[in-house]
Amino acid sequence: MTQETRKITELLEHALQQASVLLGNEIALARAEIAEKVSIAGRGVAMVAIGALLISPALVMILLAIAALLVDAGWKPWQANLATGGGVLVIGFLVAWFGASRFSAKHMAPRETIDEIRRDRAAVREMTR
Repeated sequence: MTQETRKITELLEHALQQASVLLGNEIALARAEIAEKVSIAGRGVAMVAIGALLISPALVMILLAIAALLVDAGWKPWQANLATGGGVLVIGFLVAWFGASRFSAKHMAPRETIDEIRRDRAAVREMTR
């Protein structure tokens, strides 16, 4: 084996070792980023639950007042209650739908890690040319 051949094999071995270390680092980064996003989502869910718990009684009182106003305006009680409840149901559905869209895979993806992997892949391609 010539000196030049040995250097090439050493370079290739070193490159493979570095690629292995790089892959390990990228996996660690992805895990950390996903853990951070899960933590943020968990805190968000807890805050939404607490907010809903606090808002519910106040909302019931407001809806009762609206229904009473409609009754005073000449509506039958069942019509006032149905209109008030139906209106809030539609608004609640829209808010829940919008909130659920925040938990899509697109929003939860580890973007920083994906970008880093793309840069690393481009760098490796450039080095092997």
